[in-house]
Amino acid sequence: MPTYHPLLAAALAICLSSCSAVPLTSLPSLARIDPRTTDFSVMMVALAAPRSIRAIDGSVQVEFKSRIDDEPERTDTFGLTLATAPVDLTDMVGTLREGDSLTVYALSPEDAFRLNNTRDRLIAERAAGHKVKGSIGVIARSFCQAGGAPVGDLLVTTYLRTSETRSFVPLVRDFDLASQPELAASLRTLPPCSSGGAKPAMA
Repeated sequence: MPTYHPLLAAALAICLSSCSAVPLTSLPSLARIDPRTTDFSVMMVALAAPRSIRAIDGSVQVEFKSRIDDEPERTDTFGLTLATAPVDLTDMVGTLREGDSLTVYALSPEDAFRLNNTRDRLIAERAAGHKVKGSIGVIARSFCQAGGAPVGDLLVTTYLRTSETRSFVPLVRDFDLASQPELAASLRTLPPCSSGGAKPAMA
């Protein structure tokens, strides 16, 4: 049974909590993203990571957190699945290290519709004079081992494509999971992958 670990909680460019982790070359493209109008049906997230670890199918999600006035914070989740549409991987594949795989995720049409509606609801609440706060992020919750236990550096890079960027833009490049002792220990004790492990888009 897959182990639950709240890993890789990488904020999307729409509301990055800190720009310090984002490559400077990505900032002009990310600045074009407008959370009020971006089309979530074309949004894609890509993850470059060692082949030795995989995200469990269904564990990669978009989390949309919102608060209206003084109401309790609300969290809506939307599932990311392996992308089925043709994707240009040229720029990302050129930066892959030996032993890495690249996996591309997209929202299902149903979840993209729900996310667009959730965003539009907040915009309407703000237009009606309410105080509105919102944030959006991507989290991969469950991983498995694809082969032996991972060793050495565990570098991951995340990418985002939106209706504004039209290509994949690096969000966080070469973040070393092994630099976080508790996180590294968790990854090295993950269960082996079965058919539930997401298959990489590019080996």
